[in-house]
Amino acid sequence: MKLILAIIQDHIVQDVLSELSENKVRATKLSSTGGFFRKGNTTILIGIEDEKVDRVKEMILNISKNKETIDDKTANTVMFVLNMNQLIRM
Repeated sequence: MKLILAIIQDHIVQDVLSELSENKVRATKLSSTGGFFRKGNTTILIGIEDEKVDRVKEMILNISKNKETIDDKTANTVMFVLNMNQLIRM
């Protein structure tokens, strides 16, 4: 299992969430602020099986690279993929 932690600029987050939903990928959305200019962004948490990680990363990155950036210093998406021992849903 992996935990994908994606920090996504607010101007593209709805497109990412729609794509994930259409592909039946569950995600938890957290509003967040960060970076030098304190731009609005959203942190998305995704617990996913190892074999699906590359496909989910591809979905997020394809949307991110096809959208304009806010400025030259701000990335549309920053993504971390972490090992996870357990995923519990109740």
